[in-house]
Amino acid sequence: MVVGVQAFDDLAAHGGGAPPLPLEPLFEGMEKTPTAPEYWWVYALLISSMIPSFINLMIGGASLARGVPLPPKALLQFLPAGKAVASFNREWIALVLTVQIFIGACLGLAAQALAVWAVIGHVMPWVGLELLQMARDLAAFDLPRQAAQLFVTSP
Repeated sequence: MVVGVQAFDDLAAHGGGAPPLPLEPLFEGMEKTPTAPEYWWVYALLISSMIPSFINLMIGGASLARGVPLPPKALLQFLPAGKAVASFNREWIALVLTVQIFIGACLGLAAQALAVWAVIGHVMPWVGLELLQMARDLAAFDLPRQAAQLFVTSP
């Protein structure tokens, strides 16, 4: 996110305008009042970038839940081979299969939440890393400007 904002600011400056989102005032404001509503978009963007991980873990949890051997063995006696399922059994069998997938998906979401809580809340501070400081360090590195210098020839 920091690199994208810097690249956009550099392009705006290259076009003769002012940078639309200077990062240092943003970092200072987030450090002073991290729960202020004007910074909620940053948190929403960070959380939305985790959506593919949420989906992957939900699929993995659902697959894991379908792999538990007891429910399929119990359901198998109500699923006759070569015949249709009895009409009075269809609803509850569908419900059991759906609940099994739903529980697996919830397990995937819980695993992601636990990982975020553990890594950001405990592991990173224990190692001495902080998200805001990492963002500041990345902004100080200024990757878009350094990449642009590779392609610009000096006279």
